[in-house]
Amino acid sequence: MKIEKNIPMEKDHAGRAGRPPKYPFANMEIGDSIFVDGAKIPCNEYAAAQRFASRHGWKFSGRCVDGGLRIWRIE
Repeated sequence: MKIEKNIPMEKDHAGRAGRPPKYPFANMEIGDSIFVDGAKIPCNEYAAAQRFASRHGWKFSGRCVDGGLRIWRIE
């Protein structure tokens, strides 16, 4: 086997590295919100927002509204 240098690593398509984000949390500014049709707290989307927030030092808040759930970025 020969050692080679300066060969860029390809993206891992089996893992998270190449997968686009499922939710737009990274693009949200304070005061922005998303609507999740038919959802109620607890739900996968709200849990995902809370995980994203804890990793990035942000805060989200969710409220059940007519027809679903709305999640706001509050900090």
